[in-house]
Amino acid sequence: MATDEYTTACLEKEAREYEKAIALFTKILSEQNNTTNKNYLIMVYKRRAECYYKLAKFQNVIDDINKAKQEGFDISKDPDFFYILNHCTIQCTLQQVINNFEDQARLDPRRGDYYRVIRSLDALKLSNIFTYREEHPPERDRSQSRDRHKKR
Repeated sequence: MATDEYTTACLEKEAREYEKAIALFTKILSEQNNTTNKNYLIMVYKRRAECYYKLAKFQNVIDDINKAKQEGFDISKDPDFFYILNHCTIQCTLQQVINNFEDQARLDPRRGDYYRVIRSLDALKLSNIFTYREEHPPERDRSQSRDRHKKR
């Protein structure tokens, strides 16, 4: 039954068994048809995307979030997935830039600039300046400068 598989997949995800959870979510999705509840499909795509994200499989994350969007997922109402999608897009784009510089360095090996830039970009990618946030900072109603001007 799909509900039992979904529960098992979520338990695997919570236990950090991401590969097993991905396999179960994939099985659930392969068994769905046109009569399946759209919200259920969206939920499964989102959970599988989270697993891919934890494994740094950024293109898979982008694909799953886009599939969820096709099913009706409004990403603008979910800041976590909005952040995850943008982070994965940045990582994939950065990898493409690195690949382009590597190609250019092979074509013109006399120029040392390419290798320096590649090392810098690799360091940026590896440092992963965007870390997953479990919580978002609280939103302020007004700016601090507005409060500062009131005190005068």
